[in-house]
Amino acid sequence: MKLGKLFVEHVIKPVLDHLDMATGGHGKMNTQAAINLILMIVAHESGKLTYSKQVRGPALGFTQMEPATFGWLIEWLGKTRPHLLDALSMFAPISAEPIGKNDADYMVISPQFAVATARLNLIRFPEALPKADDLEGLARYAKKYWNTHAGKATEADYLNAYKFMVGDET
Repeated sequence: MKLGKLFVEHVIKPVLDHLDMATGGHGKMNTQAAINLILMIVAHESGKLTYSKQVRGPALGFTQMEPATFGWLIEWLGKTRPHLLDALSMFAPISAEPIGKNDADYMVISPQFAVATARLNLIRFPEALPKADDLEGLARYAKKYWNTHAGKATEADYLNAYKFMVGDET
């Protein structure tokens, strides 16, 4: 079985199912488009599950989220969607403390926590996710919203890493 499929079945889907239930179980958090986009981000950003911490930079987890972005996300969730901050805590190491802005390191030790923070970060953007089978559109979305125009990655980098992970190398 390809690594991408294993990661989807054992990490991404269960995490997104949990987040969906936390938002009322309407199927908006765990769509196939969200699953494909997160796998695409993970595939590229982690070097196909090679790195859980950026070699020459601050980004953390298989999604390579920077601690500053994580801190902003935690603050935003606390102000606007505290129920989702509570849902995120399920994927953190057991502790008596609520998740705070300084807990970005959890993304390194918990792929589930990294995936959950990635999905929660993606809900900030008003543009809807492209269709699940529009891989080029998902790659554009990843470049625009995850990597940004200033980042080194290209749309092709996201697409090729995704195809490698699902076994469709080109």
